[in-house]
Amino acid sequence: MHVRHHGGRGGGTTSRRRLAAAVLATTLTLTMSVVGGQAAHAAERPSAGVVPPLGKVANGALLEEGIKGDPSALKWLNGRKGRPKEAPPSPEEARLNAKKKAVQLDQRSSWDAEQADMSASVSQALNLSSAPPEPQAGECLARPDSNSVNGVTLNRDLWCQRYRLGSVLYEWDENLNISVKVGEITMEFTAVVAGRRDDRSVRVYYKAVPGSVDYDVREIDRVIAPTMAITIGADCQDTGCSRIGQPIYKTWAQWNTDDTWWSWDITSDEAASTGPDDVLFHNWYLTYQGSGGGFVFPPDGSRTPERTIRCDSATYFKFGETTYPKACINAEVIPHLQYSINSAEHGAVAEHIRTAQNEPQNTWPITYLPKRIPGKFTGDIDDPGLHRVAPESVNYSENEKERKGACNRTGNYDGMTGMPPYNTTTHDCDEYPFRITEEGAASPDWDFSVRAVPLSQNRSAGASLNVYVVSDRILYDYDEFWVEINDGTGGGGGGGGTGPVDDAPLVDAGPDRTGDEGSAINLYGLASDDGGAPDATWSYTPGSGVDAGTSCAFGDVHSARTTFTCDDDGVFTLRLTASDGVNAAVSDTATVTVLNAPPRITSLVPPDWQVYKVGDPVSLKATFTDAANDTHTCAILWDDTTTSQFTAQGHACEQTHVFPHAGMYTIEVTVTDDDGASATAKTMVVVYNPQGGFVTSGANFASPAGALSSNPTAAERMRVQLNPQYQQGEPGPALSGGRVSATLDGGAFTLESTKLDWLVVAPDAKAAVKGEATVNGTAGYGFVAYGYDDPAKMRLVVWPLSSGPNPGTSILYDNRRGTDYDLDRADPQPLDGGSLQVHE
Repeated sequence: MHVRHHGGRGGGTTSRRRLAAAVLATTLTLTMSVVGGQAAHAAERPSAGVVPPLGKVANGALLEEGIKGDPSALKWLNGRKGRPKEAPPSPEEARLNAKKKAVQLDQRSSWDAEQADMSASVSQALNLSSAPPEPQAGECLARPDSNSVNGVTLNRDLWCQRYRLGSVLYEWDENLNISVKVGEITMEFTAVVAGRRDDRSVRVYYKAVPGSVDYDVREIDRVIAPTMAITIGADCQDTGCSRIGQPIYKTWAQWNTDDTWWSWDITSDEAASTGPDDVLFHNWYLTYQGSGGGFVFPPDGSRTPERTIRCDSATYFKFGETTYPKACINAEVIPHLQYSINSAEHGAVAEHIRTAQNEPQNTWPITYLPKRIPGKFTGDIDDPGLHRVAPESVNYSENEKERKGACNRTGNYDGMTGMPPYNTTTHDCDEYPFRITEEGAASPDWDFSVRAVPLSQNRSAGASLNVYVVSDRILYDYDEFWVEINDGTGGGGGGGGTGPVDDAPLVDAGPDRTGDEGSAINLYGLASDDGGAPDATWSYTPGSGVDAGTSCAFGDVHSARTTFTCDDDGVFTLRLTASDGVNAAVSDTATVTVLNAPPRITSLVPPDWQVYKVGDPVSLKATFTDAANDTHTCAILWDDTTTSQFTAQGHACEQTHVFPHAGMYTIEVTVTDDDGASATAKTMVVVYNPQGGFVTSGANFASPAGALSSNPTAAERMRVQLNPQYQQGEPGPALSGGRVSATLDGGAFTLESTKLDWLVVAPDAKAAVKGEATVNGTAGYGFVAYGYDDPAKMRLVVWPLSSGPNPGTSILYDNRRGTDYDLDRADPQPLDGGSLQVHE
């Protein structure tokens, strides 16, 4: 055995002060009970219902404190007692905590889809023996991070640890009235925890490494140290679990020569759960308790940091003909499945998944909405994962329905969005996320991908997936798992050979498209390759009927999904070419039909109701937009039997006209492109003549219901008097002669003019006058009164000036609602009494 001599311990003031400072700086203690130097054998352990305190971690070891000679040892021990076990934690809270621990400790499951026989682990989990299962235990213990205070989780079936454990010894110094460290006794150990698949338990294995005991003690304690003892066990933290097997008591000398795997089973009581699949989480730990040598140790012993397991009674797990209705697994691990790009068995599937995860917009079904395909393993638990669903669930059947639709261009998917036809004798249509997940093809936002892959690879990858969800015990609607794609060759399922062949890229120019000239037309191409995204380039060829000078452009000539814009109509052949730098470039074509778009008039002057004097020029200008390669002609109907036709200049129709007579003229301008498409706009102008005559009237008519918006049911007689006339020498358009008044019987409406803006007397005995007025004594109203002579007719339109200087949508009174405001089209109402005379 190894003995270290520590001369001077407890002697010398300076030395004692240093030791005292070291002791005072130690604040974390562990517990497991042996009192007064009497060893506690397995059957004498105080209470199985107590959770020991966490041991101290120092100098690369888990340590329990023991003290000798302290007159207040009982007080010292009271501060190192355990606590009663509590009820099992909430499954959801425990699941999230285990997930966080997995990230903090970087604990990842290591299931590779290319492992030759994942069933080996399941088989060993059903047949746990007196030693941990191999080769998994050896693989786990060979990992560098197994030599740590937290150990390492190989996968959900197995956790392991290599570390040191023991006692740190103190002696009371009566002169200093403090405890002074006098030594440590530690051993190196290995521990393994293996889950079971036939009941709700895990087996905890522990073995001391022979010859590893280190007696770092004083010379005077060298003889007694090997006779001191430490008791090792395992237990769990809540009342929903229990331990099978008793702690093992051995002296340090015995542990130093012992090569036995000791084990305990931590079991879970499904009756303590009320949730689906009777899920429970438990925290287990190793216990240790020193004894002997006259030292006093904590009454409840000490424990290692707890690790979390999850137990369930899900009856749907099956491999071959064997079912696994109950199990416990290690929970502090991120479950994820790995596929390899370089695998001869499933490389095409791996490439499909990688494209879906990294380039979702470059996948079928095609959509211009952003795709967010989940399940990529990054190590970040906030990244969305996948959730397994039952085969009999609605989600599963909807996934399959949508997968078939996207693969065959049926249902919600057509020739523009669905995957192109493929050879069904050599290929399968693969989908990601998997059909067995909640996030599959039934996603309402099309956050999934389908691709044709070799039939054998798709089925090999599917078989690996089915084994994985059993091996990693992925529960329905509960567990979240991720998928990782790597570029290395997998762990043994390649079957030898030269590896996968580098195939030529897949390219599809997408469906034929139709759109308007001058507008961006969406192209739904796709280019992919087993080595990543290939170089893609678009080109186009105009058809025979395309006009010379036509120019077209792609939004991004190197993006499979882009836009195509032309400045003239015609039929174009588009070619998408893809190259991977290894194989010959491949291409596919699509036809784009660019339709002629009519011009669009964007502005027209003068505006409606613009006023001119007879003989003044009226300058009209209509500005329009259209494709750059079109030519245009203009036609203007001046509403006085004359027409102007000419070629547009600079996307504008511009002309001047003089009206010889007073009137209200609706001018109509039409612009026509060289393919015959046209656009039309209108404006109405007012032309007055101060020497053109006047109008007089004293008349009445039956005002129809609905004419007065403030009283829609009013249908009384409207009495109107008017005599507007330009005074001698007035230039207009405003006039000072005459007035307009109107009264609706019943007192609901009375109008009195306060200002006359213009008077139009047309040669065909028609007249109109516009002005401002009060209504029922309140100012702020505009009006237009129309009159026809022979036969006598009248129309009155009144609106609040707050809505604009001319009549619009807010009309207070109009006895001919819905008709035009042009004098020739105003359609006044025949009079019932009185007269109206237009004096030319």
